[in-house]
Amino acid sequence: EHNICNLGSMVECYVRSFHFALTTLSTVGYGDISPVTEIETIWENCVVLTGACFMAGLIGAFGAYLSENDSLGMNAFRLKIQSLKNYMSYRNIPDYIQNEIFFSHHFRWQKSQGLDEHETLQILPEPLQHDISYEVKRRVLHLVPIFKPLPLIVQKRICHALIPQVYPKDSIIYSVGDIGHEILFIVSGVVTVTLPSDLSELDTSGKSNAALNKEKFEAIGKILSAGNHLGESCLNSNSGVRQETVISKTTVELYALSKDDLNGICRFMGSDKEKEFKES
Repeated sequence: EHNICNLGSMVECYVRSFHFALTTLSTVGYGDISPVTEIETIWENCVVLTGACFMAGLIGAFGAYLSENDSLGMNAFRLKIQSLKNYMSYRNIPDYIQNEIFFSHHFRWQKSQGLDEHETLQILPEPLQHDISYEVKRRVLHLVPIFKPLPLIVQKRICHALIPQVYPKDSIIYSVGDIGHEILFIVSGVVTVTLPSDLSELDTSGKSNAALNKEKFEAIGKILSAGNHLGESCLNSNSGVRQETVISKTTVELYALSKDDLNGICRFMGSDKEKEFKES
């Protein structure tokens, strides 16, 4: 019944053979060709088992290839976001916090396309890390007047210490009484500053500095944009208690410079320049 290779046409023989092999390997089996004898049945069972394993391995290898090549792509990012959603849902995180987290992840992914800049820099020599950080972040220095006259090596160290942050519109960046040991430099966007009417939430340093802080914002205004900085009061405070409330009025991109990093950079400058820089 299956003696198709003695019909005088080799084309038909190969076509029918290929059809049989393909349908068997893929475990489809249309039924137009089926085993008749016992030996044919045993043979087809062996082919089916071999084909199933082969196809499963082939599909798995192809899936692994796609996964490896898309480990930093959109699919990987979506999986990361979905994992975050599941975690925050399980922990009952408030919606407004979830929205800020998702916004931050989407913003950073658009900027870096999934590349972890910190991890990439960590494997490089420190001088090269400084050079790359300077090339990536020097626009921040150009926006902040007090950074422009600094020596190039100091500017590179500052760039390397800057940590990017982003906030959506109407987000509270920090409130009076929050703890923070970073100075924030605005790169884009607009924020508003509100000073406390009740000084009881401030620490000793904040209370003594309240008049000076008020004088500062009366001079520069309470609406700040690119080139302005916030939170420098942490330099004179051991507790780090914030002395004002800052709210984003648009999408705001800023960079944070920690007190410890700034002190380390200033020590590198020498005592006289350190004092001059901190006073400025």
